[in-house]
Amino acid sequence: MQSDLHTTSHSALVNLLVLGSFLLSQACGSLHANRFVFWKGRAVKLHVTTWGDSSSTRVAVLLHGITGSAGSWVQTGMALGKLGYYSIAPDLRGHGDSPKPNVGYALRTLVGDIRETVPRRPELLIGHSLGGTLAVLAASEKALEPRHLVLEDPVLVMPSAERAASVIDEVEATPREMSAYLEANPQASPDDAKVRLRALASLAWPQARQIFVGNAPWDLTTLLGAVVPLVPTLCILPESSDWVGPTLVNELRMVLGPDAVIIVPAAGHNIHKDNLPGFLEAVIGWLPPRFGPVTPGATPDQLTARSGSGTAHG
Repeated sequence: MQSDLHTTSHSALVNLLVLGSFLLSQACGSLHANRFVFWKGRAVKLHVTTWGDSSSTRVAVLLHGITGSAGSWVQTGMALGKLGYYSIAPDLRGHGDSPKPNVGYALRTLVGDIRETVPRRPELLIGHSLGGTLAVLAASEKALEPRHLVLEDPVLVMPSAERAASVIDEVEATPREMSAYLEANPQASPDDAKVRLRALASLAWPQARQIFVGNAPWDLTTLLGAVVPLVPTLCILPESSDWVGPTLVNELRMVLGPDAVIIVPAAGHNIHKDNLPGFLEAVIGWLPPRFGPVTPGATPDQLTARSGSGTAHG
């Protein structure tokens, strides 16, 4: 009975937090037909993991997706370090080792946290999934002013709160024991599984629901069109995306240019983990030559050799 009461009270708390976020966003208004909250709240300093030489003038900021963590970028960060970049990956509010307050999960609040934490004018801003959503918002409002923007299977359109809730429900059902996780995810390496399970264990689940469900619905396609003249933008997609369907792919090719939408084979939603050489090839091939490998002849396969786990800060 005590367990049932605990479960019921926890569910009620989750629903109350999501409802509160919804009502606050309704009260504060919208922009570009998106229900984004004007109130930003107080920014918090985020925990970050870094790779590369901190004295480098070539800075890359890496933004993870919902329920993820900075650790998901470990191989990417190491590879970019070999290209001469100092890579900085924050744990978003409510995720990883960053603060987890009970309120303040409007998308613009998360953008404020990022601005408070990372350099404002990085050479490269990469956003995966929800990180892509936040990257577009940050660039559109000049919270960050990157020289180049890369969107990896971004959630540009969230059609409904119900769709958002279904995503969180699915992730919450992920097996938490290593062998069961690897059995359910045979493409994952033990190292990747360890990072993923740690991210799920450290996640504040009610807050994750506030982010995804409380901000839905949204559509950033118009906003992205306003960003492109300001920041060269690349979109990297898997062959089959749950977030960027064929119609939106065609729209992106019109907005970004046909060479700025790249499909990477043998990868799912997490392209930088499923096919890191393909991901790096897309990024390196798109960047102007002076932003390419610092080692002549360096290939994506050579860049992906493991050499460390990164440095944690905060």
